[in-house]
Amino acid sequence: MSDIIHLERGDLLCSRGNSWLGGAIRKLTGSPTNHCAMVRIGGPIDRCQIIESDKKVRTGYLMDYHKNDIVWVYRPVRIPHHTLMLVVQAVEEHIGDDYGYLEFLPQAIDALFFGGNVVMRHTLPLIPGTQCSSLIAQALWTYAHETFNSKEAYAASPADAMLEATKPLTTYENVFGEHLGKYVASVRSLGAA
Repeated sequence: MSDIIHLERGDLLCSRGNSWLGGAIRKLTGSPTNHCAMVRIGGPIDRCQIIESDKKVRTGYLMDYHKNDIVWVYRPVRIPHHTLMLVVQAVEEHIGDDYGYLEFLPQAIDALFFGGNVVMRHTLPLIPGTQCSSLIAQALWTYAHETFNSKEAYAASPADAMLEATKPLTTYENVFGEHLGKYVASVRSLGAA
């Protein structure tokens, strides 16, 4: 019987969804990913809980939100455990906050006219709301002094999160990277055999 992968509180998730907005984000950033989240309650990958910003900052089961997505999981191995717990707590404090849809305007302008460089995001005032990547990036910067791809927290994108997690000698270790639903189904079928 094959064991299912276990995730830990504080693991970083990057995902590739199939929505029109996800496609637009990937096109603008040139990244295979369009979303990121963080593990809130660890456990088997098919039963762990995450915290993410999607319409609102929310928490729920990874499988409920991303079973049809390609998901990459990165473990922050060089951040001390107590510091990582502070990062997760800081993200949890935003549960219920609105998603930052208006933040897409300066991001899109930067992507289309400034090659993805942070120009409009510096010149426009911060827009209320929280996007998935800026939510996690702000907590990482505040408690662990870590950035996503050397970007300020408000300017970080899911692409920056994945770039940071896949750099050589990075803070992160790759734990998982494939279609979540197909993986869980295959492990379950092996267990039933």
